[in-house]
Amino acid sequence: MECNFCHGVYIGGITRMKYHLANVKYQNVVLCQQVPADVKQGMRELISKKDEAKEKKAREAAIRRGSHFHALFVSCFCSHSSFVHFVGSHKETQQAAA
Repeated sequence: MECNFCHGVYIGGITRMKYHLANVKYQNVVLCQQVPADVKQGMRELISKKDEAKEKKAREAAIRRGSHFHALFVSCFCSHSSFVHFVGSHKETQQAAA
Protein backbone atom coordinates (compact mmCIF):
# COMPACT_ATOMS: atom_id res chain seq x y z
CA MET A 1 0.00 0.00 0.00
CA GLU A 2 1.41 3.41 -0.94
CA CYS A 3 0.80 6.60 1.04
CA ASN A 4 -0.50 9.46 -1.12
CA PHE A 5 1.36 12.02 1.00
CA CYS A 6 4.83 10.67 1.80
CA HIS A 7 4.80 8.09 -1.04
CA GLY A 8 6.14 5.41 1.28
CA VAL A 9 5.17 1.85 0.42
CA TYR A 10 3.98 -0.16 3.42
CA ILE A 11 2.94 -3.75 3.96
CA GLY A 12 -0.28 -4.23 5.86
CA GLY A 13 -3.95 -3.41 5.82
CA ILE A 14 -6.14 -0.38 6.08
CA THR A 15 -5.84 -0.24 9.89
CA ARG A 16 -2.08 0.22 9.68
CA MET A 17 -2.55 2.94 7.06
CA LYS A 18 -5.08 4.74 9.29
CA TYR A 19 -2.55 4.81 12.13
CA HIS A 20 0.17 5.91 9.68
CA LEU A 21 -1.96 8.86 8.54
CA ALA A 22 -3.22 9.68 12.05
CA ASN A 23 0.38 9.89 13.32
CA VAL A 24 -0.56 7.62 16.22
CA LYS A 25 1.94 5.01 17.38
CA TYR A 26 0.63 1.50 16.82
CA GLN A 27 2.84 -1.57 16.77
CA ASN A 28 5.64 -0.79 14.28
CA VAL A 29 3.74 1.65 12.05
CA VAL A 30 5.89 4.36 10.49
CA LEU A 31 4.22 7.76 11.04
CA CYS A 32 3.56 9.98 8.04
CA GLN A 33 5.38 13.30 8.31
CA GLN A 34 3.62 14.89 5.33
CA VAL A 35 -0.06 14.23 6.03
CA PRO A 36 -2.25 17.39 6.16
CA ALA A 37 -3.86 18.27 9.49
CA ASP A 38 -7.43 17.67 8.26
CA VAL A 39 -6.59 14.16 7.04
CA LYS A 40 -4.75 13.42 10.28
CA GLN A 41 -7.77 14.54 12.33
CA GLY A 42 -10.14 12.51 10.15
CA MET A 43 -8.10 9.34 10.66
CA ARG A 44 -7.99 9.92 14.43
CA GLU A 45 -11.79 10.24 14.46
CA LEU A 46 -12.17 6.98 12.51
CA ILE A 47 -9.86 5.20 14.96
CA SER A 48 -11.79 6.61 17.92
CA LYS A 49 -15.15 5.51 16.49
CA LYS A 50 -13.81 2.00 15.93
CA ASP A 51 -12.54 1.85 19.54
CA GLU A 52 -15.91 3.05 20.86
CA ALA A 53 -17.70 0.36 18.84
CA LYS A 54 -15.38 -2.31 20.26
CA GLU A 55 -16.04 -1.10 23.82
CA LYS A 56 -19.81 -1.10 23.23
CA LYS A 57 -19.66 -4.64 21.86
CA ALA A 58 -17.62 -5.78 24.88
CA ARG A 59 -20.11 -4.18 27.31
CA GLU A 60 -23.03 -5.89 25.58
CA ALA A 61 -21.23 -9.24 25.65
CA ALA A 62 -20.58 -8.83 29.39
CA ILE A 63 -24.27 -8.17 30.00
CA ARG A 64 -25.26 -11.25 27.97
CA ARG A 65 -22.90 -13.45 30.02
CA GLY A 66 -25.26 -13.18 32.97
CA SER A 67 -25.68 -11.60 36.37
CA HIS A 68 -23.00 -13.71 38.11
CA PHE A 69 -20.32 -11.75 36.26
CA HIS A 70 -19.74 -8.09 36.73
CA ALA A 71 -17.52 -6.28 34.29
CA LEU A 72 -15.62 -3.14 35.15
CA PHE A 73 -14.84 -1.04 32.15
CA VAL A 74 -11.82 1.11 32.50
CA SER A 75 -10.94 3.20 29.50
CA CYS A 76 -7.21 3.65 29.45
CA PHE A 77 -5.32 5.61 26.90
CA CYS A 78 -2.65 3.43 25.48
CA SER A 79 -0.20 4.66 22.89
CA HIS A 80 -2.73 3.94 20.16
CA SER A 81 -6.24 3.60 21.54
CA SER A 82 -8.45 2.98 24.49
CA PHE A 83 -9.17 -0.53 25.60
CA VAL A 84 -11.39 -2.39 28.04
CA HIS A 85 -10.46 -4.37 31.13
CA PHE A 86 -12.77 -6.99 32.60
CA VAL A 87 -12.27 -7.61 36.30
CA GLY A 88 -13.36 -10.74 38.18
CA SER A 89 -16.76 -11.79 39.37
CA HIS A 90 -19.40 -9.59 40.93
CA LYS A 91 -18.47 -10.82 44.42
CA GLU A 92 -14.76 -10.04 43.89
CA THR A 93 -15.67 -6.59 42.58
CA GLN A 94 -17.85 -5.86 45.62
CA GLN A 95 -15.03 -6.94 47.96
CA ALA A 96 -12.53 -4.74 46.14
CA ALA A 97 -14.85 -1.74 46.41
CA ALA A 98 -15.27 -2.17 50.17
